[in-house]
Amino acid sequence: MIDTDAPVLVVGAGPTGAVLALELARHGVPSLVVERSSRPPRHSGPDLIGGTAAGILERLGVAGRVLAGGVDAGARGRVEWSRAVGGPPVVTMPSPLAGQVTGIGLVTRLRAVLRDHPLIDLREGWTFTGSRHTGGRTVATVLNSATGTRHDLPVGHLAGCDGARSTVRRCLGVPLEDTITTGQYCSVDFRSDALDRRFPRSSMIMADGISLVRCTGPGMWTGHLLLDRDSSEEADPAGVLHSRLPAALAASQVLGVVQWHDPLGVARVYGRGTTYLAGQSAHPLHPPSALVDTCLADAADLGGRLAAAVNGGPGPLDGYQRDRRPHAVRDRERLSRALDRHHRFAALAATGASPEQLAGVLRDRPQDHVNT
Repeated sequence: MIDTDAPVLVVGAGPTGAVLALELARHGVPSLVVERSSRPPRHSGPDLIGGTAAGILERLGVAGRVLAGGVDAGARGRVEWSRAVGGPPVVTMPSPLAGQVTGIGLVTRLRAVLRDHPLIDLREGWTFTGSRHTGGRTVATVLNSATGTRHDLPVGHLAGCDGARSTVRRCLGVPLEDTITTGQYCSVDFRSDALDRRFPRSSMIMADGISLVRCTGPGMWTGHLLLDRDSSEEADPAGVLHSRLPAALAASQVLGVVQWHDPLGVARVYGRGTTYLAGQSAHPLHPPSALVDTCLADAADLGGRLAAAVNGGPGPLDGYQRDRRPHAVRDRERLSRALDRHHRFAALAATGASPEQLAGVLRDRPQDHVNT
């Protein structure tokens, strides 16, 4: 056993888990946060903060520290659609990222805030492996990877914030509903100073089979690639990136690759007993739709309700699920429309469709755009 009196165990120290712990602390409630990774992520990726998330960080008193070094929130870029990267644009539209901050190393900075907070006990390199409900309490099993020691932790409440492949969700036996099967995608973080020079005003570049998102830092980009399952592409995502960028705009350095092919959906329920789901544990959408707002709003809502429950109020589950699940359903629907639009654009482009026909596909619902 480890010595902890924390009434809430938070599984996962990503943005959702960090904000949930900070919301609990704002109400004077201590928490234990376990995070299986012992190191911060190597690459920040295109973390995109909208007004809702920025307001939450401001209320928690960490906005200045967390958002420092991000892109100017007032900066306005554009989204450029073309048949191929570097080709003549078919449609150029205002970026949906205006008024937001991108690529800010959100996880790294929030985790640093957790380490400094007196009400938050952050255990990095600790993995949640399972739980059981007994005597009105949840008993969680966690593994200290440094020592190989397992600990059983009785806690009043458990919040699963452990991402799209959530172990907490699997332990609860909660299925996903209305899933989308997207095919095989991957995300590649890379550097290309040539892309910066060629697209100085573009925040996103959309073309056949690839979406490029500008990140913070000179030449820093993330490419989302649709892979061909029937070829060798799945085994060499970096090679696919190089094949879809013209030589003049090639990546000078590949920094990281993440493959994703799980179905996208929304959890049927947001918890059972005294165990709850938040963020991508409750609604795995890959790549995440353009904002982290829904995830951070989940965390703030659940944190406030858990604090009330710890202090003698009603249990949080019914109201939390009722209020938050519709937001995830809307995100899923927007992502589905955006993926469909990108696939139709690629199919038409391959047939030699006119710019007018291609533009017609994109003007259906431009506000639904996400990183596809």
